[in-house]
Amino acid sequence: MVRLGTKGKSLHGKGTRVEPISVLVVGEQALGRDGMARLLSAQHVQPIRAAGTNPARLVSQRAAVRRDVVIFDASIPSLELGSLIAEVRRQNADARTLWVPGRADRGETERALGEGIHGVLDRGATLEQLVAAVAWLHRGMAYVPVQVLERAAAAGRLSPPGSWNAPSATGPDAETFATLSKREREVLWLLGNGLSVKQIGRRLFVSPRTVATHRDNIRSKLRLDTAADVLRVAVEWVVTSRSRPERAPRFAPTPANATALG
Repeated sequence: MVRLGTKGKSLHGKGTRVEPISVLVVGEQALGRDGMARLLSAQHVQPIRAAGTNPARLVSQRAAVRRDVVIFDASIPSLELGSLIAEVRRQNADARTLWVPGRADRGETERALGEGIHGVLDRGATLEQLVAAVAWLHRGMAYVPVQVLERAAAAGRLSPPGSWNAPSATGPDAETFATLSKREREVLWLLGNGLSVKQIGRRLFVSPRTVATHRDNIRSKLRLDTAADVLRVAVEWVVTSRSRPERAPRFAPTPANATALG
């Protein structure tokens, strides 16, 4: 069973105390970095304790020490990522790093990956996707959305997602997965392609509340702990379907054009 949160801690059971993931948001602009930190701390999907700082204080105050995940926001140019990632490693070799680019990709994605970043969020990502990325990185895996990879691959700058060294599947076994209804698989597939609950509702002609109910049923049937777990499994399913087409659901688009959903 997949569990998110502090290693060795369970999210099961009422009253169970879960130590939050410790996150540092690094950015040049206080409004952006502190706003992101407050949003992460205030959401209720995954326990997170976040704070903001600027690159200078990251170095002078050794701010990455004892942090689980360090996020570089859109104000950090990709050309500066290498030195900042190296600084984080000097302070805390176990910290995971995530970059949230803020402008059109002009080679920044593969440059960031080349510098050793552990995760890259697609521009325009939702808070839910940001939380899922933090949780996934905390579990020691990479987080690069399919949309980011396919855009770079289309420009000839990265290998296609099917050949990318994505994390191995750690989700439910096939027998458990088979308990999902057709509609639940549709919702899971669309979540994995980056659609929000509202977008899925519009596509399936149902209310957002109905989509949220399907997501809760998926979480229960797959014995997952949080909505972030559901999103992680969904993205993992989509990614592995590109290298193993037999895993793609029959109702869904083929792996080659799956990202046209959004």
